[in-house]
Amino acid sequence: MNKIAIFIGPKKTGTSWLYNVVFNNTKHKEIRYPSKIGRSYVYNKYVSGQSLLVWPYLIHDRESLDSLLEDLNARGQDFDLYMSIRNEQSWLASMKKFTKKYGASDKDSEVEIQKEAQLVLKNLAYLESCHPVHKIQIIHPEDHDLDAMASATGIERERFSAAADKRVYESVESSRISSSAIVEVFFRIKPFLPDSMQTITRNKLLRKLFFNSDVSTR
Repeated sequence: MNKIAIFIGPKKTGTSWLYNVVFNNTKHKEIRYPSKIGRSYVYNKYVSGQSLLVWPYLIHDRESLDSLLEDLNARGQDFDLYMSIRNEQSWLASMKKFTKKYGASDKDSEVEIQKEAQLVLKNLAYLESCHPVHKIQIIHPEDHDLDAMASATGIERERFSAAADKRVYESVESSRISSSAIVEVFFRIKPFLPDSMQTITRNKLLRKLFFNSDVSTR
């Protein structure tokens, strides 16, 4: 049975870039693992037989994380956990742009970023009490980070180096409404949607309805 490398991490720490370098798309990144109904279905469709999962949201969602680890252990599936990290000042600046993109005011942005940081630290402490967690800096990686990414994904180190300046999301947008609730609902139903529907959030017409094209969130 193959070992699965599972990448988790806070928002804006490079996991979309990593996934895109490995798979040349972001279609099945961020598959929400259910804590109750549908676990066997999602496991069989998205986990069984895989060698790499890039599901960064797991560091924010203890129920999904516990359910996935429980199912992996129940099936005797070997795995390694990797967490993406980023320079604090760079992360804070990027998160501020990101939260404002989704309609947050300056005040709400500060609150959301603080909550994000606290939740990640709390869940990381919990996770490290149960499993080893390998930390990798994907954005501006050091040599040892590149080696770790290559080892975990089976992709040549040179491929990551060559893609260092590649952007995953070319659009620069800000939300016309506060859309975090919409995003949350979509990602909870996404695993059960047909493949053709899983990229509906990239639909150009929908993006024009909900976003203004004026903000960079890298």
